[in-house]
Amino acid sequence: MMYLLKNQKHKRKVLWALVFILPIVILALHKTGYEEAKATLIGSPASQAKKSAITRSSEEKDESKTRTPTINQSQEQPVAVKQTPDTTPTKKPIAQEQFTETIDVNPDKLSKEPAGIQQPVEASEITNNTNKEVKNSEEETTPPVKETATMQATPTVKEIKPTPPDLPEQREKPVTLIKPQQRAQPELIPKSEKKLEPVTVDQKPAQQAKSIEEQVKKEIKTSDAKQPLEQKPAEKQDNTRPVVKASEEIQPIPNPQTAPKKPHQQSDKKMIDPRFESLEVLTSKDLPKRNISIKQWKTDNGAQVYFVTAPETPMLDIRLVFDAGSARDAYIPGLAYLANGMLGEGTKNLTNDQIAEQFESLGAQFSNGSYRDMAIASLRTLTDEQYLQPAVKLFTEVVTDASFPDDAINRVKNQIMTSLQYIKQQPGKLAEQAFYTKLYGDHPYSTPKEGTEKSIPSIKKNHLITFYKEYYVAKNLIIAMVGDITQQQAKQLANQITSPMNAGGHAEVLAEPKSIKQLKNKIEFPSSQTHVYFGALGLKKGNPDYPAIYVGNHILGGSGFGSRLFENVREKKGLAYSVGSGFILMRAAGPFLINLQTKANQTEQALNIIKKTIQKFIKEGPTEKELTNAKQNILGSFPLSNASNSHIVGQLGSIGFYQLPLTYLDDFMKSIQKVTTQDIKQAFAKYVDLENMIIITVGPKS
Repeated sequence: MMYLLKNQKHKRKVLWALVFILPIVILALHKTGYEEAKATLIGSPASQAKKSAITRSSEEKDESKTRTPTINQSQEQPVAVKQTPDTTPTKKPIAQEQFTETIDVNPDKLSKEPAGIQQPVEASEITNNTNKEVKNSEEETTPPVKETATMQATPTVKEIKPTPPDLPEQREKPVTLIKPQQRAQPELIPKSEKKLEPVTVDQKPAQQAKSIEEQVKKEIKTSDAKQPLEQKPAEKQDNTRPVVKASEEIQPIPNPQTAPKKPHQQSDKKMIDPRFESLEVLTSKDLPKRNISIKQWKTDNGAQVYFVTAPETPMLDIRLVFDAGSARDAYIPGLAYLANGMLGEGTKNLTNDQIAEQFESLGAQFSNGSYRDMAIASLRTLTDEQYLQPAVKLFTEVVTDASFPDDAINRVKNQIMTSLQYIKQQPGKLAEQAFYTKLYGDHPYSTPKEGTEKSIPSIKKNHLITFYKEYYVAKNLIIAMVGDITQQQAKQLANQITSPMNAGGHAEVLAEPKSIKQLKNKIEFPSSQTHVYFGALGLKKGNPDYPAIYVGNHILGGSGFGSRLFENVREKKGLAYSVGSGFILMRAAGPFLINLQTKANQTEQALNIIKKTIQKFIKEGPTEKELTNAKQNILGSFPLSNASNSHIVGQLGSIGFYQLPLTYLDDFMKSIQKVTTQDIKQAFAKYVDLENMIIITVGPKS
């Protein structure tokens, strides 16, 4: 070569040869790489595509005259065709338990993916044809437990040992989950084994090539319409589509956009993500209204029972409501709170660890809590006999046979003291405690339900036992039950729970709190903002004016965004991030309360806007548009309070504790619909007195 270059005579010939030969070699090499990539993607052996650039170039020159297409040479076909049994390469058979997989064939990907790389199948590309629809249980199985007096971990249904039997829906259609490692295994069906029928042998080569080309065009056209081609395992399954015979004409998969629709078929059903098919079912038809029929009776020793049968889910919710809240603390604040917290800490036969383990092994949930009016203990369990009876028996022992072990008393005391230290660091909590103390004076509602740093250490074991024997008795108890049992079973369970209890008597009626005059109290605290609690005495549970007050408060500040307080304080003036109002109903008159957070130098401005907003609301009342919007919002959201058994059992406990009629839920909704603007105006003028408001502020010096 060097000799030729030095020789001026041959130099020009060499250069011209390089100019013409090099592009041909480069194109041949590029063609070889493309064919290798295509052969790998469509499942043909890569060795068939490895030809030299020179040989391939020579073959291409005579291709139009001498080439005879064969089914086995997949590198010469745009899309692979199913091979006959004699020429099919050895593959691992796909297990019968695996799901039929659907892979979207996109011709654009065939030229972009690198050769020799097996692309993993995405999770969204795998569909389960054996179980396309699974019914959703109406009842949630593990709702969050809000009312717990102790810090012990409550076992959930998902953590049960051993696992209880599956629900009926699961027993009918078992679902086998796909393991993650199965999704990218090389045993997945290669694209060369798709159900395209081979051309009959008696056809001529030209006819074979033409037939294959027609099949390829039909496949590509179908892929553009986003209709995935179905791949099937080597072994025939019952849930696969019938195989098209060789003598039959292969029809393209219909385009969902052009195919005729059946009368009941929705136009956009094919476009719905499979993960949200259940939501489409819910929105496609009206949901049935849940009919709540409350049954009421007394146990043999005097406990009131409220029961609603709910056969939709094989579970039972039981709530025991004792008139043993912090209003019964008498001379020791925190006594009721600590006594309720000792439930589940030990009995004469079981320790707290054994109690927790047994509830967990039964797949049952136990919870307890104490408030100003009431103390509760709750159980959620399966209604299968092998779980129901042991769970109710254990629940009964925990509630009726508390032993108050010394180590548990000390531990729960320490937990309460820690929470009191935490409250001292929260300006919002300090403002709330100060508000109740100033509003109720010497009434039992004035003391914090958690107790104080002085009262908790003074509580002794004999104080707890005395309180427990006085208030945790049958006649001071309301039993609420909702679940998949009959009324006869409910009566047996109620008697089983109360039979170990003393009959006792009902707690004394609480005195009504006295109204106080206007009061303003400021507590200095090194916080970035000032917390404001503004309010007065309101209504007690069962007041006939409550529907008008409820709708009016929804307009004033109870609905958050869109309420008058929110618009005047935040939207127009930007004085607070959030502001709201509410009437808290209790056995005695509860508070009417407005709270917000604002800058220290803007506190007075925010309070003045609140007062002016309330004054205008009392004087003029709401507009008809505000009233209509409020009713629609309330009536639309109220069914959520009856959405689950845990919600209903809470409603039953409240109905029984506050001695409301059995038709209270329906009556309340009917009363909401009858409320007028004049009713709201009169109710607010009667129960909201701006001249006797308490203002508590906790924050930095202004």
